[in-house]
Amino acid sequence: MRARTRYPTIYRRLADPDVLRKLSVRDTPRWLRAIAFEWLLIASVIAVCASSAEWAVWIAGGIAIGTRQHALSILGHEGAHRLISHSRAVNDLLGNWVALYPLLITVQGYRSSHISHHWYLETRDDPSKVSVDHHPRDWTFPMSGLHLAGMLARDLSGLSQASSTALLKYVWQIRDPAIHVGCIAVVQVVLATLITLATGSYWAYPVLWLFPLFTVVVACYRVRAVAEHSAFGDATGRYRRAAVDPLKYTRTTLVRPWLACVFAPYNVSYHIEHHVYPSVSCFNLKKLHDHIAEHPDYQRYAHITHGYKGLIAEIQGISAAKP
Repeated sequence: MRARTRYPTIYRRLADPDVLRKLSVRDTPRWLRAIAFEWLLIASVIAVCASSAEWAVWIAGGIAIGTRQHALSILGHEGAHRLISHSRAVNDLLGNWVALYPLLITVQGYRSSHISHHWYLETRDDPSKVSVDHHPRDWTFPMSGLHLAGMLARDLSGLSQASSTALLKYVWQIRDPAIHVGCIAVVQVVLATLITLATGSYWAYPVLWLFPLFTVVVACYRVRAVAEHSAFGDATGRYRRAAVDPLKYTRTTLVRPWLACVFAPYNVSYHIEHHVYPSVSCFNLKKLHDHIAEHPDYQRYAHITHGYKGLIAEIQGISAAKP
């Protein structure tokens, strides 16, 4: 592996230290309530599917479960930043067994890739660069609405696995992968057994769990990834930055709650706030946004997009991106 370069990072003091300290407190009970809520939603959807023989209900159920799998990944992301619990062991235990093992990945692997993304944001060593390297047309902006629709159609039909696979090598750069593979296998057997018993169908596990994981979650991730760092500013400088500047190279998207529930659960669309202050839990990112939004540096450099309609316009180059 090529040795990584050390890049200077531009820090700006946007938040009051006392406020930041309060917003950075780990809240394990709240995380547990959130994860329980997601699993309750998933169980409820499976129960609805079990009561119906209509394929339309099962397709809708699979889509709904896929959005909740995406939400589980956001809660697992908290574990990657060690924001679930003060205990590292408890943090990783919870993050793996009830959030990420069900999604076929690990907290440790997510952390390895994602923290590198923070450290090397928009430089040649950013792990996200692999998607651009392997599929440049899908990450070159502006982009036509037809191409965008085609990408999402590929995601939802399961034809984008090559793009997803390119990222997996980073997610699985961990110690003792065999142990985690064994744990994931246990979780998948438990899920398959419970879903089969609940529905009375052997097809239920692949249809309601695996297929959404490789389609709906991929589509949700693409929308979120584009919203977070793409289609604004100087595109020619992407992954060529000489310094890491999370305020300038990240977007916050303000979206309606029902859309956020699908594409940006748990305040993840407040992405500038997350990159500038990654110690703040997802539950407090909106509060952080409200606190720093009037700061002169935030007003000058932050790129705020209002709604997914605004995002689609910026993707197509219709709306001029704020410098």
